[in-house]
Amino acid sequence: MDHWSRKYIGKQYIDGEYDCLDFVLEVLSAEYGVKTSIIPNHGSCTLDQQRQIKDRVDDYSIVMDNPVDGCAVLLKQGLRCRHLGIYYIRKKVGYIIHNSPCAKSVVQVPAYRISEHGCEIDRYLKWSKK
Repeated sequence: MDHWSRKYIGKQYIDGEYDCLDFVLEVLSAEYGVKTSIIPNHGSCTLDQQRQIKDRVDDYSIVMDNPVDGCAVLLKQGLRCRHLGIYYIRKKVGYIIHNSPCAKSVVQVPAYRISEHGCEIDRYLKWSKK
């Protein structure tokens, strides 16, 4: 049986319509039964959304010391938290799947190789059901 992640790989990134947050919310709901909403709208640009994620993430999540299957991942580039993904485990390997603005689609990467994609893991998050 194929892993759930396969059906998302290659799904198109659309700025302001279907980005990293939309993807995370879709996966949390469809694959893990978690219904949450962190941002009421996309803002006027990607930077607005990044700011909203940074400012509101603590209201909607609990920081985890160790990742578990289905937790969200806050990623950063340089000093800025910029991006969200989902951590999952497949065949004993931890992966991060995310809707990449650079690739313009959903991609997956082993968590230990995320730095090769220009990102660092800022923190793992368990989302509340607000």
